Amino acid sequence: MTEQERLETINLKYRNVFKTSDGQFVLADILNDCQFFSLSDMTDPSDIARLNMGKRILGKMGTWEDLYAEDITKIITEERKPQGFIARILKLPIPVRRNN
Repeated sequence: MTEQERLETINLKYRNVFKTSDGQFVLADILNDCQFFSLSDMTDPSDIARLNMGKRILGKMGTWEDLYAEDITKIITEERKPQGFIARILKLPIPVRRNN
């Protein structure tokens, strides 16, 4: 299995876990615990570390990617509820990674 195939498999497995309504509820709870939806400036290293963990989970799903920066920004500004945010980012396609 190539590295690209391994990453796509991980992305798919994370999405399969979080695509159900229970999974989306749990992901919203995890992201809330990570202060992902907070509007406060973070200066405490432990808060920043939690926020980064939330981003890492989204990255494992293949959604927190530079490729999707514009889409994520739009979703964050339009969605007022964590469940709406999660539902929309799960609709982003798994990125296709190619060797250069």
